[in-house]
Amino acid sequence: MNLQEPINDLVSNDSIEHTDKESKIEDTSIVMPFMETSWTPRVRGSNVAGTINLGLARGQCYSVGRHRFILIHLTVASITGNPTGNLQVTGIPFTPVYGTPLTLGITSFMSLNLSNRYVTPVIHPNGVIDFMSNGSGAEVGVNINSLHQFATIQLAGSFISSI
Repeated sequence: MNLQEPINDLVSNDSIEHTDKESKIEDTSIVMPFMETSWTPRVRGSNVAGTINLGLARGQCYSVGRHRFILIHLTVASITGNPTGNLQVTGIPFTPVYGTPLTLGITSFMSLNLSNRYVTPVIHPNGVIDFMSNGSGAEVGVNINSLHQFATIQLAGSFISSI
């Protein structure tokens, strides 16, 4: 078979079946609904939550069927109450089906010293996002003490959720 040949030379029109059938979606139960939800992300330590006051806390979620796309933008105003453990973001209004999202990436992470490592956010079925630090050495959770006043986190990603 020569791919340079015209398609008509490869398959005759007589051998192609045509169906003249009108397609309509009449059953609205199969149409995937679109939904936009605003929510308030919260930040905490995984062992001791502490009190992390946010100057800006914006969460958006766009849904088509079971597919969710989230946007998070938050800025730390103050940290009190001695939070301990790893940095977590909570408050997501949907429960993911998988522990690993389809995509979830940090677009900006300011005022956090990771010593030349990079951060991977991981969303859990309970809707909590953990931030894992990768690079030289083992993967570890980003310690909440790495977060400072005026730190900014912007996060965007998608996942499949339960209904």
